Amino acid sequence: MGNNIKGKELRKSLTYVIMAVTFGNVFFVSVGNPVGGAAFAKFAVQLGINDFKYGIIMALAILGSVIQLPFSFNIENSGKRKIIFLITGFIHRFLFIPIALIPLLIPQKNGDLIFISIAILVMIASASSSITGVAFFSWMGSLVPLKIRGRYFSKRMMIYTISGAVSGIIIGAYIDKYHSLINYSVLFIIVALIGAVDIFCFIWIRDPPIESTEKQSISSLKEPFKDKNYLKLIVAVSLWNFGINLPTPFLFMFMIKQLNMSLFSIYLRSQFVQNLATIFSVRMVGRIIDKYGNKPVATISTVVISFIPFLWCFATPSNYFWVMPISSLITGIFWPGFEMTFINLSIWLAPKKDRTSYLANYTMFTSIVGIGMSYLLGSYFMKISEPYLKRLSISFITGQTFNHYQALFIITFATRLLISLIFIPLINESNSRSAKDILKDMCQHLRVRTQSKKDAE
Repeated sequence: MGNNIKGKELRKSLTYVIMAVTFGNVFFVSVGNPVGGAAFAKFAVQLGINDFKYGIIMALAILGSVIQLPFSFNIENSGKRKIIFLITGFIHRFLFIPIALIPLLIPQKNGDLIFISIAILVMIASASSSITGVAFFSWMGSLVPLKIRGRYFSKRMMIYTISGAVSGIIIGAYIDKYHSLINYSVLFIIVALIGAVDIFCFIWIRDPPIESTEKQSISSLKEPFKDKNYLKLIVAVSLWNFGINLPTPFLFMFMIKQLNMSLFSIYLRSQFVQNLATIFSVRMVGRIIDKYGNKPVATISTVVISFIPFLWCFATPSNYFWVMPISSLITGIFWPGFEMTFINLSIWLAPKKDRTSYLANYTMFTSIVGIGMSYLLGSYFMKISEPYLKRLSISFITGQTFNHYQALFIITFATRLLISLIFIPLINESNSRSAKDILKDMCQHLRVRTQSKKDAE
């Protein structure tokens, strides 16, 4: 059974999806996805939560994703992915209201109670979000026509990047001016309500019938592991996510504690520059995906992104004003390349009849292995390496003492590069071309343009 939503009706639904993400990204810029945004990180610092406990909160958020597996059957068998999406989406957004109220309800001297309360609420919110994600990707797999997926998702990314850039600057300026815990509470309540508008938009989006008419059972969970190519995708993306997320809980902590950056400066020099680069490049990335396929774009993007943590090693309080924008510029151009291609591959490499169970397994393993384990190991590494490196007192190139943040960034660089060169190329995608074809055509295009300029002179 194909998508029976066509013409004006389809365009209306696709427009609402983009409208929704415009509101949704205001929420995610503030709190993170599932947590870990710059404002949330500074909120944790204000509450007295150290690096290790912060990493635990981030890891527990990912472990909540296990719940999506039983719900994948309900989504597939009931065909009610829209109502499941709406219910779990609203739960996820509104749970950040009690998180926002914690500074008002629990005295700051009760540090352990604050930590436990945030950890539990974040884990429940993340579990709801993971169910929302499975329903969403199954829904989009049925709604978005294959022939426009690269262009459509690139347009969607461009729009939400614009909303993220603008909201990030506003949030950063607000928190730097009004930085008491009460002001964080006000901020998170407002963005929770804006995030709920994102979910509310989906009420008007049509949900095509699920392609499969067969009832799914527990045995369908085994199907992705019998599919060797999809298993390669799960392994490759899980490992890549591990490399991507190893420093994630601590990057904003690094900017706040080591570089002494204000929240406004963090948004302006890192996220705003990154978002601006994405806005100007993402449509081109979408066209390249449609022309060459997902795999070659993923390969090139992951190799380039691997070098970003190496740049972070050289950032100091006296030079971050140029180091961070350069790394953010590169990130903004190449990040959409792997983000969109992994989404596309996870949806369209899965057979229609088992798509929801495939996506549930994909999301769970890439989250638990690629994010949860990396957060836990990263937190443990930071805890044991900090006192050890302080005792060694090794001088670094920047003139500073080599610290646990820089050690983590170097490990991250090496991990990402190995994964991008060894595991990403193992994925098979029919009708895709090679990364060499993209580079060859780009070089040819540059030669033609250079020659044309010379001829014009």
